[in-house]
Amino acid sequence: GNQDNMFRSVNRADGGVISFIDDDGNAGVFDYLYGYLKTNGIPMGAAIVSNWIRDYRSSNGYGQTMTLEELKYMASDKLFFEVINHTNNHQGFQGTREEMLTVMDESNQWFSDNLGFIPHGFAYPWGSYTDDSISVASMYHKCAYRTIKGVNTPNNIKNYQINRVSFGSQAQNSATVSEVNAYIDQAIAENGWLIILT
Repeated sequence: GNQDNMFRSVNRADGGVISFIDDDGNAGVFDYLYGYLKTNGIPMGAAIVSNWIRDYRSSNGYGQTMTLEELKYMASDKLFFEVINHTNNHQGFQGTREEMLTVMDESNQWFSDNLGFIPHGFAYPWGSYTDDSISVASMYHKCAYRTIKGVNTPNNIKNYQINRVSFGSQAQNSATVSEVNAYIDQAIAENGWLIILT
């Protein structure tokens, strides 16, 4: 089979799938989003910047981060919550190969030490990537998420270039309500996977 498409399979969905990924380990994930989505049967993930997670809530420059205990609590819910590596420092993932390898080694060591596992997924900082960063991500993780508008369908999904539609977040090029509604309709019509980045 095609190595690029073997991990995430949207063709098992009947009528499409919607999931959410929040970037940076924000406290609001624990306080609001996780419980709301779980109650409504919607899975989510959190892209975690490992150096920003502590035993207490702290500021990451974008808002408060969740605590390590809060992350552990959600991470124990394998059915509705996925931990995603988002590097150890949220620096651009487009430096030298050696720099990217160091970032991956350090962040994955933190996940192993603190959560007891290395996440399957990786989210590129700022959603941007290069061929070299895809290569490095593939050495450590089974898939990687980018910030590009679009529905993932059985015909276009690539494991290391999974689309996320930014909505209501600080990300550039955030989708409008009408665009999100159109993506939902497309996911249903094409049996696709819509990931909303919050």
